[in-house]
Amino acid sequence: MKKKLLFVYPELMLGGSTTSLISLLNSINPNRYEIDLIMYKNRGEYFNDLPVYVNILEEASIYSTDSLLNKFKKSCKFIYSGFFLKAIIYELIYKKKLGFNNQVMSKFQNGNSQKLKKKYDIAIGYLELWADYYVLQKVFALKKVIWIHIDYLNVGFIHSLDYKIFKKADKIVCVSESCLLNFTKVFPEFSGKTVVFENILSSQYVRKRATEKEGVDNSLIQHDGLKLVTVCRLSIHTKGLDRAIIAAKRLKEEGYSFKWFIIGDGEDYKVLKEMISKYDVQDRFILVGEKKNPYPYIKQCDVYVMASRREGKPMAVTEAQILGLPIIVTNYSSAKEQVKNGEDGIIVDNVDEGIYEGVKEILNNPSLIKTFKINLQNRELSNESIIKSFYSIID
Repeated sequence: MKKKLLFVYPELMLGGSTTSLISLLNSINPNRYEIDLIMYKNRGEYFNDLPVYVNILEEASIYSTDSLLNKFKKSCKFIYSGFFLKAIIYELIYKKKLGFNNQVMSKFQNGNSQKLKKKYDIAIGYLELWADYYVLQKVFALKKVIWIHIDYLNVGFIHSLDYKIFKKADKIVCVSESCLLNFTKVFPEFSGKTVVFENILSSQYVRKRATEKEGVDNSLIQHDGLKLVTVCRLSIHTKGLDRAIIAAKRLKEEGYSFKWFIIGDGEDYKVLKEMISKYDVQDRFILVGEKKNPYPYIKQCDVYVMASRREGKPMAVTEAQILGLPIIVTNYSSAKEQVKNGEDGIIVDNVDEGIYEGVKEILNNPSLIKTFKINLQNRELSNESIIKSFYSIID
């Protein structure tokens, strides 16, 4: 008899964690499991990439079928609730900025999510915050597994908000050795049930998508000089695009020929657009926008740059490597697990100056690109075979 397996995920937004989820779902043996997927919102660009044997449930958000009047009433109720004030206060205290704390808001969303009546053998929260909270509080399953895709120690989460709920997990999965190490520094009492499982990535899938032409505008990425590319959410706090712009300004003033293409969208689009204008790098630092299939654009570039202040184990880096691009990355927690410094890329200090120095080194020594490309050809970057480890985690 097939085991009943539930995956929980917020929505099929563009990004590495979604690509990872779809790769994993496509790798699972459907003769072994009956697979359901529930999301907070049934939306996103990747519905057509889900395997046919995955059953998509009604979305978890209780707001989805509300009338405008009911939504208004619930919004007012939220404003006067303890969650509203708590979310603002926590953000001010812990992050020193005005806004809503993600952890508190995720707990509020979880409280306003429907409980599942169906019983499962295994339930998996495949992303930190709402998905993990939902599995641990709203689902009946014999075994509950949660995924941590981030460097929990350095991401700015409030540890006390997660401790009690994480106690309910049977397994906690981190996506890299360094992420596991930092997670267990925060929660040493959970070390016995915390394991590593890397994001599954198929080199065949990435290369195939890179050859697709439908919906691709090649004119967006045109330049005779060095072409740099970054694919990420437009978030200054984590992705460091502000310091990338500053590096681009300095390099432009020094007379270097390059264009830096940023593929993605996010909350800081307007701020970044203003910075680009302020530093007069409109001709060097290009916001391409969000692309469902970024691979054809990446393939046309020379070097992939990750300017992040913090990361878990970003799939975008490995995807670029599969397409033959040398990498320049900051020294985030798992950088050395992804890039062989001086062999197939450059790992720079995780400071503003580091981004500038790394890109400048490539500009001054373009022969490094050819050397790095040759070395990348000798690396095995695909890892579909690790699906057996997944079975050992959940069974």
